[in-house]
This record gives sequence, structure tokens and C-alpha cells, in this order.
Amino acid sequence: MDQDACFNFKITTTHGEVPNGLIPEFNGIIYYIQTDFAQTKQEHEVAVQLVVDQLLTEDDDKYTSWKEIKREILIFSRMSQVTLVSFRVRYVY
Repeated sequence: MDQDACFNFKITTTHGEVPNGLIPEFNGIIYYIQTDFAQTKQEHEVAVQLVVDQLLTEDDDKYTSWKEIKREILIFSRMSQVTLVSFRVRYVY
């Protein structure tokens, strides 16, 4: 098998909430966003941004707004990539 063969896998994305306090450098509402098969950091970051945009627009409560306060890539390997994103919630009265 050719070692330089290029495999084009579809990038898949999963995300979920991380308990506050689990990662000391992050606070507020924390989400992990995992992509699989992103070949570059740019591909991963585009997929992460799509999830962040979705999370920010899903807010059904008219009295709160979310603001992103921190984003960091924790893992970037050949098969899987993980970014943490934290948000601050503002209550508007």
C-alpha cells in the first residue's frame, strides 16, 4: 500500500458540556467540541466555529445572552481533535 495515499474521510463533529471546575483554566459554561478526521487545524477550526455559532443561536431564553470568553485546542492528532470553549452568560432584564 502506498504510504503517501490520501484518504478523504468525512469530518464528523460531536460536542457536549463539561462540568464547571473540571478544568481550572476554564470557567463559565464549558463545551468540548471534537472533530474526527480533520486533516488541518483550519478544517478543525471551521467545524468548531459552526458548532459555536449553533450554540449561540440556540438560546431560547430572551433574557440571556452568551459571550465566548475562551477557546483552546487541547488535542490535535491524526484521527481526533478537541477544542474547549467557555462562555459567559449575561442576564438581561
